Amino acid sequence: MNAFVDMKKSEYALVAYSNVAAKSEERRALEKAVKKWLKHPGNKIRQVESIGRDLNMPHGTGPMYKRLCCRCEACVDWALSTGLIKSKPKPVVKRGPEARQLRILAQKSQLTPYATAFNEDWNLLALEVDYSVTAFQLERIYQGRSEIDHNFVWNRVKRVADRLVEEKLRAKGGGCK
Repeated sequence: MNAFVDMKKSEYALVAYSNVAAKSEERRALEKAVKKWLKHPGNKIRQVESIGRDLNMPHGTGPMYKRLCCRCEACVDWALSTGLIKSKPKPVVKRGPEARQLRILAQKSQLTPYATAFNEDWNLLALEVDYSVTAFQLERIYQGRSEIDHNFVWNRVKRVADRLVEEKLRAKGGGCK
């Protein structure tokens, strides 16, 4: 059975290779024909012009909003007036690089108590959060070279780290809340 499958694979490979070779020959022949055609006077290659509908539709119309997905003020007003949408779409909020840096610093500072209490034992913290984040990732977060994007995962990591620090302080008799 395996020999049959291998034979079929090799035949397929040969067919695929021969198709590529045939297409290369066709391409070369076409290039020669185009060069020969261009040598005749009056023959030149022109850019293809659209003979279909003109895409310069006015804004604030159905086709512009529906087909071309235009979300300018005029098109949104048209969609509101026709009842296609109930309210204006929310603007897209983009987070800048400075916001990312602030998140990285915040996560690093919130891991600092754990790092000092447990001498940067990231394997323990990774084990406690059920490896939803690896020890390597936690170390990179503490060094400020990475961040946890998912709020749910970060809240879990922070909660577990705070609990471990609190338990260690309680065991030492350092205090409790």
